[in-house]
Amino acid sequence: LSYYNYSNITTNKTVYNGWFKNCSFVIDEDYTGGEIFYRHVEMSFVNGISFKGCDFYVDRNVGRVSQDCIGISAHNAGFTVTSYCDNNFNTCSDDDLKRGSFTGFKTAILSANQANNTYTFNVNKNVFNKNDCAIFAKNIHFATIVNNDFNIGCSSDCNYGVYTDEVSGFCIEENTFRPTADSCTAYG
Repeated sequence: LSYYNYSNITTNKTVYNGWFKNCSFVIDEDYTGGEIFYRHVEMSFVNGISFKGCDFYVDRNVGRVSQDCIGISAHNAGFTVTSYCDNNFNTCSDDDLKRGSFTGFKTAILSANQANNTYTFNVNKNVFNKNDCAIFAKNIHFATIVNNDFNIGCSSDCNYGVYTDEVSGFCIEENTFRPTADSCTAYG
């Protein structure tokens, strides 16, 4: 939760160096947790966490999974969710690009700030499958959502690729939004 990183040289606040690369966050029939599952990641008052080519998945038909489950929940937090190149060359072909994915969530990524918080997020080159809301942003400034594929689910009355409220200075471009042919079937 709350963490502020400081530079050893200037003693000023600086971006946190933490990252996850090529990780799988999965809740499926093998889930044996004693608690109800609500979210894979929760961040609060931290800035700079990166998720590179990570896969987030939940099967809401599994017992002890909240129907309001979230992949990444960020409150007053700055973060990046991107792909990475899985080769050692200067250029990256589509075959070498490891994109992250989010599948089956009520909200795949939720980011909300208090009025005076300036942390933001960047979501670039990910795939969103069968989520009620892929990205929900409230009171975020300068958010970036580019080059993503949104395959929108239909498990509720209202489904969104991106939902923003009190967001300014944003960049939302080069994304693909479409319903999936099987988006109304069970998650899996």
